[in-house]
Amino acid sequence: MKQYIINVNKDNNGNNEIHTSDCYYKPEEKNQKELGYFNDEIEAKNFAKQNGWSNADGCFHCCRKAHTG
Repeated sequence: MKQYIINVNKDNNGNNEIHTSDCYYKPEEKNQKELGYFNDEIEAKNFAKQNGWSNADGCFHCCRKAHTG
């Protein structure tokens, strides 16, 4: 299982990106919120969407299966 975080700031497409905790492209600590540990990025994205992050999207680099744009 990996630990996932979400960027509290929206990207240029209006999405809050999900990252693994070890992603090189994750936001600064002050701009992230921990989501928890999940089997994969799809589970993390579903959890985020069910918990108020309707624009959650996976990082192109570390969460490619959950990345839609």
